[in-house]
Amino acid sequence: MALTGYQFNLSYCISQGYDVFKQNIGGFVLYTLVYFGVSIALAFIPLVGSLSAAALGSALSAGLFMAARKIKNGETVEFSQFFDGFKLGAPIFLVGLIVQLLTAVGLLLLIIPGIYLAIAYAFASMFVTFHGMDFWPAMEASRKVIGKNWFGMLGFFLVLGLINVGGVLALGVGLLVTFPITLCAVYVAFEEVVGTGDVLEEEF
Repeated sequence: MALTGYQFNLSYCISQGYDVFKQNIGGFVLYTLVYFGVSIALAFIPLVGSLSAAALGSALSAGLFMAARKIKNGETVEFSQFFDGFKLGAPIFLVGLIVQLLTAVGLLLLIIPGIYLAIAYAFASMFVTFHGMDFWPAMEASRKVIGKNWFGMLGFFLVLGLINVGGVLALGVGLLVTFPITLCAVYVAFEEVVGTGDVLEEEF
């Protein structure tokens, strides 16, 4: 898909995300438990904990994206492969850390800059994961791509947020289902807009 003036189908991304999830429900739910367990444990460590959670969360999300790609391509995924994001090394940890810091600063600056950056950098970890970029080029690539249809992406992430609110309302347990579905939907959106092959359609 050409990136200039791209469009993407929100309902398609969500439905495809659900289709990926249901092909390995046990793996996704168990992995989400690990993800939440790590995040909750780190939350008890002042300052350093939140930064560590951002860095580890980026690697954990990358592993889920990698698993989603395999499943969508009809491949079998072992549970251990959900942790392959940690094999990406420093760039995947740094992208989570730097995005968290910049977004936090943006939120302090009248909130709106933080919201802009949170959406603009949403694809950054996948540029690291699927295109081997270092953390800063990945962040810039994400910002440029999403900037071509920022409001469309804002609407997409608002819908995903509402889905996860539904998970919270289901006694919180629903998040074990809604959270991985929404991450799979984000993967599908990236695949639709950018692609996950070795060659990018546009240089950044």
